[in-house]
Amino acid sequence: MRKKWFLPALALVALAIVTVMVVLGIKLSTLSSAVTGAVVGAEAAALPVNSERIWKLVFNDSFDRNDSNQLGYGWLELDGAAADEDEEEGDEEGDEEGDEEDDDKENDNKSKDDNEGNENDSSAEDLDDRSIEPVIIGNSKSNSQSNAKIKNRRLVFDTDRARNRPLISQALTPRSYGVLNWTFTFNFKQTKKAKDYELWLQLGENSTLASPADSDSHGVAVNLKWGGTKNGFAHEEGFGYAQGNSTAEIAVISGGNASIQVLMSLDHSMFNVSVNGALLASNVPFNQNTAIDALRIYADKIKQDKFALREIDDITIYYTEAVPPRAAILTAAASPLNVSSTLDLIVNATDDSGLDSVLALINYPNQTQMSLPLIFSGLYYNASLTIPNLQGFYNISITANDLFNNINNTARISFLVNSTDADADGIPDEIDMLRGNWQDINSSGVTSLNATIDGQNATGSFSGVKEVQLRDGRNLLVNFSYNFSLGPLDFKKISLLAAADSLIINLGPQFSGSKTLHLPDNNFIGLCVKDVEISSISEISSLCQEAQEMDFTGCIGNSSGITVQNYSCFDEGSVFKITGLRHSGVKGLISAEAPPSSFGDAGGSSGYGAPNSETSSEETAAVESPSETTPAPGLTNLLPPSENEVLPVVDDKPAFSALPTGAIVNPFPSRTLTAYILDAVMIISILIIVFVVVYFAKSSKKNRKTKKARKL
Repeated sequence: MRKKWFLPALALVALAIVTVMVVLGIKLSTLSSAVTGAVVGAEAAALPVNSERIWKLVFNDSFDRNDSNQLGYGWLELDGAAADEDEEEGDEEGDEEGDEEDDDKENDNKSKDDNEGNENDSSAEDLDDRSIEPVIIGNSKSNSQSNAKIKNRRLVFDTDRARNRPLISQALTPRSYGVLNWTFTFNFKQTKKAKDYELWLQLGENSTLASPADSDSHGVAVNLKWGGTKNGFAHEEGFGYAQGNSTAEIAVISGGNASIQVLMSLDHSMFNVSVNGALLASNVPFNQNTAIDALRIYADKIKQDKFALREIDDITIYYTEAVPPRAAILTAAASPLNVSSTLDLIVNATDDSGLDSVLALINYPNQTQMSLPLIFSGLYYNASLTIPNLQGFYNISITANDLFNNINNTARISFLVNSTDADADGIPDEIDMLRGNWQDINSSGVTSLNATIDGQNATGSFSGVKEVQLRDGRNLLVNFSYNFSLGPLDFKKISLLAAADSLIINLGPQFSGSKTLHLPDNNFIGLCVKDVEISSISEISSLCQEAQEMDFTGCIGNSSGITVQNYSCFDEGSVFKITGLRHSGVKGLISAEAPPSSFGDAGGSSGYGAPNSETSSEETAAVESPSETTPAPGLTNLLPPSENEVLPVVDDKPAFSALPTGAIVNPFPSRTLTAYILDAVMIISILIIVFVVVYFAKSSKKNRKTKKARKL
């Protein structure tokens, strides 16, 4: 029969498991969470807020490879050494006699320089060049019992209380400025009382690094240390940093996979240290102000039977550059500038690490913005800006972005665009291809003058070849094709003289193409065309026999037309159409006149324009002015000119810099396999508790029913 205490006991066990899980879960979360550190020194001034800083991987080794007595992956190793001759005899726990005696014999160093082990993993494409070979200086006494190896996919130090052994080093790309972020997992634990022990973790300059036998600090910039009370710490398993002969303790680390982060500014020669995400030391001066191109780790008198684990894992070093680019605009922007003029931007932009892009951010007078890329020409960055049809003040900022996303936008110029607009049509003269309007045409004898361009209202500006038509009301007088891309058409330079018997059009030097004239037929019996620039109808001779004058009397009544010297004339019934004219003058002989024998056949008189039997030579035929006509449909209610185009707003513009407040995160994983296992155990425990609660609830209900039945 089941004991009554079984289920309560089971519930208590489950509750205890859950409690332990919560505590362990918090601990594991602390150990595996991302390590953060405050920005070192004055680096914050260079970090943009709205832009993530870019970090470049310098070195990474997770030691995730098969167990081996050689590290490979570019590591250089020095294994084995003799004990220190000055070592005090006997630990409190008792050392083996003679085990740690230093006999000062000069044995050769035993270096494991394996060719395969020194080759970098070809899959690590993001790593910096690590081709620089560090020279490890110093003498040692052979002791094969002290060495570094790969075990269980971690770096493990097998030590036999040797002096400064094992020692491993890694060459790095030299850095003398910028920020380095060094992270690793540290798992050393003292199990028995030891007399004297140290572990050194160093970053420094290879060319100046001294042998540990001579100095633990010479040539070292960042000098981390783990050790006991006889080596400068207040506690056993103390962790901190050394500066010269002084040691500062910042934590006690005893196993537990401690996450260490060192964030260092080479520009300011100082560093921060965080342990398990807590910032424990900040703005610590370098031990020595050196460049950094070497990582070195070595143990000193750590006897493995007194220290468990002895592991280091996931060594990672990232680099970023904190100095923004420098940019100077060499262009002198003279004010005011005109619309359509070209402003050549010339920028001298430089950076310590290299530039990713240089942009000109243009702020237009209408508050719109546009970014214009600048192209490197071998010396400077260049771009050309064509001033659009937009007058007012322009501001240009140069944004230079380097390879680490540092942005400089302090180089600026401003200028004014203030163009003239003689015809007040809203289009600056320098881009206005139609000057004035048809009211500006110098006209005579026209009662309702109007003009169209390509069938549209002749206002605004045009480009390309368009047909221009000049009319008197509905009546077409002149049409010609004009290429507005070659230059503007100025109405003020056009003269149009019309009469009952003549038509003269003069465009001046702005146009040299052919024109077509349309002369209303007032019962002409003769027709004379003159293709020379004239300003008065009196310049056409009475006999139509002077230079460039052509008798087109044969065109009268001829709808199929006639051609004389590349000029053509067609009788369209009520209008004569004359084509091919470079200059334009045409005159008709009205029937009331006596035409000359050489110009038509109306009575045999001699000479064009000579008097007939009823008209004296001084008289001229009276011509009535044509009646006023209604303009052609669509010309009395013309559409307003289209709105001037403005540049669109460009959303993709460079962000500006400001002071940051964020911290830097290391690449450690956030969860481990153990954490998932503990989660599963906690879920099972919760289910057990739920089961017990339901069970007791049902049992209680059943007991109440039984008691009630017994009472009845």
